[in-house]
Amino acid sequence: MYLRSVMMENFRQFKGRHSFPLAPGFNLIQGPNGTGKSNILYAILFGLYGRTHKGMVASTDLISFGEEYLEVSIEFENQGKRFQVWRRCGRDGKEAFSFSEWSDAQQKWVKTVTVASGKTDLKARVEQATGIREMVFERIVFAEQKVFYKIVSGGTENKDFMDNILHVLPLTFIKDAIHEMVPKKAEVEARAGLLAAHQDAIKNNEAIIARTRPLLESANQKRRESEAALATLKKNNQEFLNIDRALQQSRPTVDRLIALDNEAAGYKRAALELDGKVSAFQQQHGTREQLDGKIAGLAGTIDSKQRLREQLENSVNVNKAEEGRLDQAFRTCYDQIRKMEGLGGPRDIPVCKQKVSRAHIEAEIGKQEAERARIKANLEKLAAGIGKLQAEIARVKGEADAAKAELDQVRALASELQTLIKTRDDNQKSAASKSAELSRLVLDFTPPFTSQVATFNAALGKALSLPPQPGVLDFSTTHDAMKQTLKVKIDEFTAEQERIGRDISDAASQAAAHAQTIAGAETSVKGAKEGIRKLKVKAIIENKVAHLDGIMADLIREFRERKVEQLNEYTVEWYKRLVSVPTFRDIRIDKEDYSVSVVPVQSIVSDGDFKDITKYASGGHETFVGIAERLALIEIFGTNFGVFDEITDNADKDNATNVIVELARSGEYLDQVVAVTHFEVGLEMACNIVQVVPVMDPASGEYTGWSTIGRATSKADSSMQEEGER
Repeated sequence: MYLRSVMMENFRQFKGRHSFPLAPGFNLIQGPNGTGKSNILYAILFGLYGRTHKGMVASTDLISFGEEYLEVSIEFENQGKRFQVWRRCGRDGKEAFSFSEWSDAQQKWVKTVTVASGKTDLKARVEQATGIREMVFERIVFAEQKVFYKIVSGGTENKDFMDNILHVLPLTFIKDAIHEMVPKKAEVEARAGLLAAHQDAIKNNEAIIARTRPLLESANQKRRESEAALATLKKNNQEFLNIDRALQQSRPTVDRLIALDNEAAGYKRAALELDGKVSAFQQQHGTREQLDGKIAGLAGTIDSKQRLREQLENSVNVNKAEEGRLDQAFRTCYDQIRKMEGLGGPRDIPVCKQKVSRAHIEAEIGKQEAERARIKANLEKLAAGIGKLQAEIARVKGEADAAKAELDQVRALASELQTLIKTRDDNQKSAASKSAELSRLVLDFTPPFTSQVATFNAALGKALSLPPQPGVLDFSTTHDAMKQTLKVKIDEFTAEQERIGRDISDAASQAAAHAQTIAGAETSVKGAKEGIRKLKVKAIIENKVAHLDGIMADLIREFRERKVEQLNEYTVEWYKRLVSVPTFRDIRIDKEDYSVSVVPVQSIVSDGDFKDITKYASGGHETFVGIAERLALIEIFGTNFGVFDEITDNADKDNATNVIVELARSGEYLDQVVAVTHFEVGLEMACNIVQVVPVMDPASGEYTGWSTIGRATSKADSSMQEEGER
C-alpha cells in the first residue's frame, strides 16, 4: 500500500489549497524548522482516520487561523486498486466525508461511503482498503518526532509503550487484577477466626437443639392429650345438643298447643258474655220476632200515610189548576170591563165591527162585573180549600216521618240484636273448632314428645313423665324442665371445653416457641455450615488464584521474551539491511524494560561485551538502531508502509546524511516510506521530494505563509509529474 497524493486546504499553517504527489518507495519531506513539515504527516493521519495528533483536542483546532473550514484528501493505491478519502471540518464542528474507489470502466471516482453511511463504516472501509488498522497506524506505522529512536533507551515509560504495542500490557492488566485477588495475611487470619466462630456457633446451637427437643415433645404430648379429651367431651356434648335441638324443634308445637288452648278459652268466654247481652237486650227491647212484627206494623202505617198524603197532594194540585183557570177568567172579565168603560159612546165592537149603544155597553159591563164577582168568590173558596188540604198534608207528613224514625230505630235494634246473636254463635263455633284442633294436636304430639322425654331421662338419668291424659300445661311444664336442665348441662360442657381449649392453646404456644428456638438454632447451624463451606471454597479459589498469579507471571515473562526475541531478530536483520558499514556486531533488546545494548564490531560477542547504547553510541548510530527497531515492528505487524517524523532530529549534518541514505534503503523492502527532515541532504536518495518553503511578501518583506513543492526524482515512476500549489 502506498499514498499517491495529498491535498490539504486551510490545515494548520497551510492556508489555501496545497497538493503534492507521493511515490512508491522512499519519499522525503524537507524544509526548515518551523515550516510545518510534521503537519503534512498529521494531515495524512487526519485524512485517513480522522485522528488528531496528541496535543490537539478537536478537529476544529486544525483549521488555519482566520479560516472557517479545512479539507484534506488522500489518494492511495493498494494491490492495484486506487482509493480516495476526503474529509471536511467547519469551525462550527460540522463534518463531511466520503470514501471513493477509482473505476477504470467509468473512468471516474465512485463514492462508496458518505456521511449518511456513518463514521464507523468509513473507518472500516479505510482499514479494509489500506490493510492497516487505526491503532497500528497511529502507534507503529506513524513514528512521531523523537519517539522512534527513544524506544532504544528503555525505562518504565518505554516499557509501558512497548508492552502496549506488543500486546503484553493487557496480559499485565489481567495479572495485576488476579494478583489483587490473592489474599493478604490479615485476610487469611480473619478467615481463620471466622471459621473458628462458625464452628463454635455450630457447637452451641446443637446443644440448644438437644435441650429443647424434649421440651417440644412434652408440649406436643400435652397438646395431644388435651385434644383427645376435648374430642370425647365434644362427642358427649353433641348428644345433649341433639336433644336440645329436638326440644327446640318441638317447642313450636308446645307453643301452638298453648295458643290453641288460650284461643278456645277466649272464644268460650266471649260466647258467654254475648249470650248474657242477648238476654238483656231481649228483655229490654223484645225478641227478634217481636221487633220484626213492630217493624211490619210501622211499615204499614207509613204506607197508608204515604197514600193519604199523595191523595191530598193530588187534590191540592187540582184545586190549584182550577184556581189558575178562574184567575185567568177573572183577569179576562176585568180586561173586558176596562175595554167597555173606555168606549164612552157608540163604538164599533172590535169583534163584529157593529155599532152598539151606551146602555148596551153598560149592561154588558154589569154582566161582566157580576161574573167577576162570582169568579172571585170561587177563588177565595178554592184558596181556603187548598189551605186546609196543605195543612192536612203537613199533618200526614209529620205522622209519616215519625213512623219512619220509629221504624229506623226498631230496625237498628233488630240489627244490633242480630249482630250480637251472630257474634255469639261465631265464638261458640270457633271455640268448638279450636278445641277439636287442640284435641287432635295433643293426640298427635303425645307419642313423639313422650319419646323425647324418654331420651332425655336416659341421657341425663332423670325420671320425668307425662300423665295418661296429658294437658297443655303438662307439655309446657315438662318441656321447660327439660330445657332448663339441658341448659345447665350444656353450660357446664361449654366451660369445660373452653378450659381444655386454653390448655391446648398454651401447649401449642409452648410447642411453637420450642419449635422456633430449634428452627433458629438449626438455621444458625445451617448458616455456620454454609459459612464454613464458603470459606473453604474461598480458600480453594484463593489457592487457585495464587497459583494462577504465578502462572500469569510466568506467562507474561515467556510471552514478552518471545515477542522481544522476535523483535530482536527482526531489528538485527533490519540493521544489517540499512547500514552498509555496521558499527555494532550484535544488538540485544532487554526482555524486561526493552532497553537496547550493543556489541561494537571490534569486540567479541559475550555478555560482558554488551554496552548500553545510550551511553556508548553517538546520536546517529542510536538513530540507526531506533529506525531498525521501528521497521522491525512494522514488519511484525504485517504492514509495508512507514511514516517517520524528523529522522535526523538527533543527528548532526554528517550523521543526517547517513541516516537518510540508510533509511532510503527501506524503500527497497517496503511499499512506501515517508520521512521528514530539516536537513537539505540526501535528497538524491528519494524517489519523491516534497519541499516546504516559506513565502515572503515582497512589499513588507515579511513571511506570510508557506508553500509546498512536490517533485519526482530520477528514482520516481515516470508517470509522477511535478505539482506545486500555493
